[in-house]
Amino acid sequence: MEKSFILPIKNLHGSNFESLQEEYINAMDSVRNSIDAISKIDFNSRDYSDMNQFQSAKKQRMEMISNLQNVFEYLEAIAIELN
Repeated sequence: MEKSFILPIKNLHGSNFESLQEEYINAMDSVRNSIDAISKIDFNSRDYSDMNQFQSAKKQRMEMISNLQNVFEYLEAIAIELN
């Protein structure tokens, strides 16, 4: 399912297209780095009191990464639109 984002339009009286696109690309890089950093954090079931807690923590972690991926897709859609 394709996500629908409200995208800015190019307007002569609006923000500079090139600098705005660069800002979105920089934000994309930061989000991508955050996803990579979180994914590299040691995640071990022995760090939780039982498997139920570990499974809940694992689900929560996956949701957080998914949220960041959604943010990345939002930024990417705007960067492409500004191209």
